[in-house]
Amino acid sequence: MNRTLAPQIQLPTQLSFGHVHQETLPNGLPLYVLDGTTQNVFQLNLLFQAGRFFESQKMLAGLCASTILKGTQTKNAAEIAESIDFYGATIKFQANMYSAQLSLFCLSEKLPQVLPLLMDVLQNATFPIEELKKIKAKSKQKLAVQWEKNGYIATQHFNQAIFGEKHAFGYLSAKEDIDAITRENVQEHYQKHFQLNTRSKALVAGSIGTQELSLLQEHLGQIQLQNSGSHHISIQTTKEKDLEIASKNTLQAAIRVGMPAINIHHPDFEELQVLNTVLGGYFGSRLMSNIREEKGFTYGIYSFINPIMDTGYFCIATEVGEQYKKQTLKEIEFEINRLRNEPIPEKELAMVKNYMIGQLMKSVDGPLSMIGTLKNFLIFGLDLNEINKQLSNIHAIKASRLQTLAQEYLDYSKMIKVVAG
Repeated sequence: MNRTLAPQIQLPTQLSFGHVHQETLPNGLPLYVLDGTTQNVFQLNLLFQAGRFFESQKMLAGLCASTILKGTQTKNAAEIAESIDFYGATIKFQANMYSAQLSLFCLSEKLPQVLPLLMDVLQNATFPIEELKKIKAKSKQKLAVQWEKNGYIATQHFNQAIFGEKHAFGYLSAKEDIDAITRENVQEHYQKHFQLNTRSKALVAGSIGTQELSLLQEHLGQIQLQNSGSHHISIQTTKEKDLEIASKNTLQAAIRVGMPAINIHHPDFEELQVLNTVLGGYFGSRLMSNIREEKGFTYGIYSFINPIMDTGYFCIATEVGEQYKKQTLKEIEFEINRLRNEPIPEKELAMVKNYMIGQLMKSVDGPLSMIGTLKNFLIFGLDLNEINKQLSNIHAIKASRLQTLAQEYLDYSKMIKVVAG
C-alpha cells in the first residue's frame, strides 16, 4: 500500500434504507419507523394539512400553531410548559406553507409520561383568550421588526408577484390581519385542520422498540381519522417584471429574481436541481464566485427551486450595497446567459456532482437526519426511494443536457426582478 497516494473516491450509485419500515396503526394512520440509533432518544413528527394554504383568513395558520400549547381542559400554559420541562422533552407546533407539523423530542424512557400529555394538547387545546392576546401582541411586534428588513420586504413582494395577492402564499402580511383573528377563528382552524385525517402521516426515529410502538398504538392509533378534502387556489403571476420597493433602509438593497417553475413531480425537476446548484445552489456556485468573490458586492447570493405541491418557483436572492444593485442584476443576467450559451466544463460539473451526492448522503446519515428528509418527501407524496432517483440523475446528467435545460427554463427576460431598498 502506497500511503503517499490518496485512495480513489468512489461515489455511491445507490443507498440502502433497510432500517426504515412502514406500519399502519389501528386507525389506519401510516407510521414510518426509522430505527437504528444507539442513543436512548425518541422523535415523533405528525404531519397535518394545516399550513398557510389551508387557512380561511390571513396569518391564521401560524397563529393557531403558536397557541396550541397554551392551555387544555385540564392544564394551563404554565402547567403544560412545566410538565414538558420536568420530563426533559421538547414539543413544538409549526405551520409551514402547505403542511403543519407537531414535533416531539424526549428520552425513550420518558415516553410513557410525555405521550399522554401530547395527546391532551393535540385533542383538547382550549386557546385561552388571554394567552391568545399575548401571542397576537408578540406576533405584531415580530412582524413590525420584519418589515424593517429589506430582505423580508423583497421576499414578500416577490411572493406576491409570483402567486398573486389573493393566493395564500402571495398576500402581504399585516398587523391588521392579526388583529382581525378571533379565538373562534383559531378554534375553527384547529378543529378542521390540526386533527389527524386520512392524509396525515406519523414518523418516529431513534430508539424504537416494542414498548414505544405499543404506546403509539394505544394513543395515536385510537384517534378516529377525519376525512380529508381537496383544496385549490389559482395562481395569478404579475405581468410586471421590474418592481422597485422603497424602504427606510437605503444603505443596502435586497434583490429577488425569479419566475414560476415546474413542480417536484415533473420529470425534469431533479435535473433542473443540478443546473440550479451550478448557478447558485452552493458556496462554490457561479453567482457566488462572480458576485461575492470577484466583485465583492455581497456576503452571499443563492438560488433555489422551491416546489409548491402542484407548482413551484425559481428564485435568486441576495442583499448588496445600494450602489451595486444595477451591476448585480447585470451579473445575474450574465451568468444565466452563460449557462444558456455555453456548456458547463466537465471539471466544474464533476465538482457539483460530488457536492450534491455528498449532501444526499448527509441527509440520510442516521435516523435522526433521515426523518427530516423523509418528512419533506411525504409532504409531496414521495418516499425515500426518491433519493436513489436523484443519485441516478446526478450521475447521468451531461453538460449538453444542462445547457438544454437552461435554454428551456432560465430566461432572464421573463423573470420578475424585485429590488427593495
